[in-house]
Amino acid sequence: LDEYRPRRTATINRFRRGRAVEQTTCDGDVSNGLRFLGWFKSHRNASQDDGPIPLTLRAVFSHARLAEWVEQYLEFLEERGLQWSSKANYTTGIINILSYAIADDGYVLTEEKGQTVMEQILNLRRQCDANATIQKMYRRRHKEWLDW
Repeated sequence: LDEYRPRRTATINRFRRGRAVEQTTCDGDVSNGLRFLGWFKSHRNASQDDGPIPLTLRAVFSHARLAEWVEQYLEFLEERGLQWSSKANYTTGIINILSYAIADDGYVLTEEKGQTVMEQILNLRRQCDANATIQKMYRRRHKEWLDW
């Protein structure tokens, strides 16, 4: 993650699509990535693993089961009552870090059922956004709120 920060925040970078982000955005991505790795280490069901998976950015983010793990992570967050908008933000951080990992020379973008790991995680992000919109529609409003 040390190399991630300069790539995201440098004014010009030939390997990045789009403009540089503010340091707070980059810090948020790193926090979301570390939060995911914390879940990966402490709460993930590792019974289906072929062997131990090192707790490194390269090992986790280049694994063929990454999208499955992100889905399990979102289910874990759902069990804890986290808002859908927060889950969408957490997923965005994972997507940003995955975008960085994909740019590495040794990264192989795996597919399952015709969709890459990135496409699968983007699907999860869209679903979080859709659920956040619905959740926002049904939240309680203050009794003195004026709706024009």
